[in-house]
Amino acid sequence: MAKTSSLTFQTQSWGFDEKKITVGDETAENYSIPIAPGTSGIIPLTVDNSGEDAETVQIGVTISKFMMDTEENPEMEEELQKRIFFYADTDKTYTFDAPIEGDTSKSTETVSKIYLGSSAPENYTYTVLPGQKLTMNEIFYNDVPLKWEWVYDMLGYYFRGTVTGASESSAGNVAVDEYIRPIEYDYDYDQPVFNDKGQLETVKGMKAIDFLKEISANDGYEDVIHSSEAVTIEVEVKNADTTETETKTQEQIYYPVEVDENGYGVWAYLCTKDEILEGIAYDTALANADTPVSVTVTIVLTANTVPAKITEASTEQEFLKALADENSNIVALKSDISLENPVNFESGNKILDLNGYGISYRGSEESYGLIQVKTGAALTVVNGDITGNSTATTAGAMNKRAFQSQGGNLVLSDVNVTGFDTAVYIEDMNAETAGDSTVQITNCTLETAQPTLVLQGNGEKTDAKTKVIIQGSTLSSKYYSGISGQGNQERWGTELIISESSVTGCYCGIYFPQSDSVTTITESKISGNTGIALKGGSMTIHNSEIVGTGEIAVDKAGISNSGFIDTGDAIYVEAGYNWSATVIVKGENTKVISKKANAAELFGESGKGPGKILLYDGTYSSDAEGGASAKWNDIGTFEIYGGTFEDSVSDTITRYDMKTAADSGDTSAE
Repeated sequence: MAKTSSLTFQTQSWGFDEKKITVGDETAENYSIPIAPGTSGIIPLTVDNSGEDAETVQIGVTISKFMMDTEENPEMEEELQKRIFFYADTDKTYTFDAPIEGDTSKSTETVSKIYLGSSAPENYTYTVLPGQKLTMNEIFYNDVPLKWEWVYDMLGYYFRGTVTGASESSAGNVAVDEYIRPIEYDYDYDQPVFNDKGQLETVKGMKAIDFLKEISANDGYEDVIHSSEAVTIEVEVKNADTTETETKTQEQIYYPVEVDENGYGVWAYLCTKDEILEGIAYDTALANADTPVSVTVTIVLTANTVPAKITEASTEQEFLKALADENSNIVALKSDISLENPVNFESGNKILDLNGYGISYRGSEESYGLIQVKTGAALTVVNGDITGNSTATTAGAMNKRAFQSQGGNLVLSDVNVTGFDTAVYIEDMNAETAGDSTVQITNCTLETAQPTLVLQGNGEKTDAKTKVIIQGSTLSSKYYSGISGQGNQERWGTELIISESSVTGCYCGIYFPQSDSVTTITESKISGNTGIALKGGSMTIHNSEIVGTGEIAVDKAGISNSGFIDTGDAIYVEAGYNWSATVIVKGENTKVISKKANAAELFGESGKGPGKILLYDGTYSSDAEGGASAKWNDIGTFEIYGGTFEDSVSDTITRYDMKTAADSGDTSAE
């Protein structure tokens, strides 16, 4: 049986107390995780910025693959550098000036992930406020996670180095400084075709150069790759088509991405057929090897105190002027202010320190986002109140919004929001420039009339997801749901993480209908007439309390084309769309409680969904006579692997663990 290879992380810190940086288990000197070809995961990193003298810091993270160490076989190191990559799992939009002098137009490129390397262009920077802790692990992260991946279907890569072309006196030369990012393909679907020289000819139904142009149009570098600029060298390579060891001369083609006149810079390379076959054999052999590979990687964190140019504001006019000042990065209130018009924050990176004061809205608009953050802009709001003029307490439109994001980066910390229909409204599908919002809500209290948080992605406009991270906060809505998604196709592609928080709605705590949505709930309480109503995407619940109160009406489960059937269940999966809907429940401290209906219920429709509920742990109960711990209409998948069930369980549910609250002898639930 093959042994497991491992990836061990170490840290180096510059400008920050290394004792406040932890990778993985705090008691472990080094932290190792299992790795294998084709796998990926989150780097478990914690940075604690607490203490009396703590200041806002920007922490840049780099990972040099030349610092990858493989003690068992140093010769493997370069091969692994080609395969193991590290990245920040977020998109980034780059803006470029027009190449023609005098042309003031600009172009943009959006990358779906930011690959990490050893230099400034390949780093990711976190802003950590005083008293905050940057936390990343597989269950929870409160900022953009750092990830590793071992690329299996490798078609090529970008690297930094020098390439000199073949000439009459030289076969050419390649000197690689660092492998930056992979060029991947799907072996089952893309079917690369090679010419008689072993060079890639077509992939994904397009010529190799057109494939590269498609990639380079969204790689974060300014120029698009052209075949006329390629450099060819000749090398001796092993012939992968023979069983005997022999070499042959082969041409390799390198494409300049961002290169100077000496041939140094970033290059793109597409592997030959022999190299791909060798790579597959290499990965397969390593995956099945009796001797595992231990790879050590050093994460370098460089911290800089934010150079604070603080602009104080005591009036509306001073506030607007300070917000527009490109030379000021912190705006600090010195008194409460009232805004007559909403504010658009379209570029830059600013911290708005409410300083214990508040911003209110006195305007007459019936539909507005008081503070709007656009693609490419980043705004952090801390320590104070945001107050609107909505008096709605029942059904109505979500027109009055405290914060509105269209592809922006928004951080709320120690902020109280009242007097709005919705506290945070994310509408990435309507962003003028495609982008994915990243919203962090920490230690906040948000009270609204309509859904407190509305989360909508941008569908297929980008590969990345719209992200919302909620930690230590209270979200409550007087009507409908605490958190709501939208089921329209163009609004999918979202990620929601809730930790140590409370989310309360009237009809529903959380309503999520869209496809390709991922939700993680840990150590939190979610409640509403129906606790959670899921109609699309996947949701994982850890050690949390989910409550269906059923205070209004309890209807029988069914399919609703708009909204959901209000069942009163704690967890209700209604799989009536053309995409899957899955809930997974884990954690021995999880409690799933319905006051007047069922703890967990799955209702599926033939040919739709499919719907799925998987229960691994927790306690499930219903206070209603005839209510069930687990109910199912026998369409989809409902499986129980563990947990305690205080009430009936549908006969059709597959049970791998027959534990009940009546273990003393009552086996009726079995």
